[in-house]
Amino acid sequence: MKYYRCYLLDAKSHIAKAVILKGADDDDAKRQSRFVLDTNAGFYRGVEVWDCARWVYSYPSEAKPTHDAVRRKGDAGEQDSAIADALSEQIAKDRHTTLGFDDVKTARLRELRSEMQAAAGKLYRRRRRRVDKQHVVANRKAEKTNR
Repeated sequence: MKYYRCYLLDAKSHIAKAVILKGADDDDAKRQSRFVLDTNAGFYRGVEVWDCARWVYSYPSEAKPTHDAVRRKGDAGEQDSAIADALSEQIAKDRHTTLGFDDVKTARLRELRSEMQAAAGKLYRRRRRRVDKQHVVANRKAEKTNR
């Protein structure tokens, strides 16, 4: 999964809100951005999708950033920088949380596997004792009938 930034644009094509999207590829991010825009249609005029510093998609097409804006590196406004920093922090937290959940899941699965193996071992030993007792009883009966 990749993380994309979806910027919702106001009537002046300025960033009014930012949303983080998780998608398998650019097409998935485009679909999700259109859904976000459709659910907020009365408030925002357009949407831009970015993958880090790479422009991915704009809707409507006239909202496409200029070549200078796409290449912009150091002259980003304070608001843009603050939004980018906040989104980067959120992405890092999300990745850390996901990794933490994966570690917990893995540990829990190992614990369950060892519990199941222990239970299967106990069951095997019980059945084995029962079978052994049945053989002993059968052997004693056979000895009594042979005498």
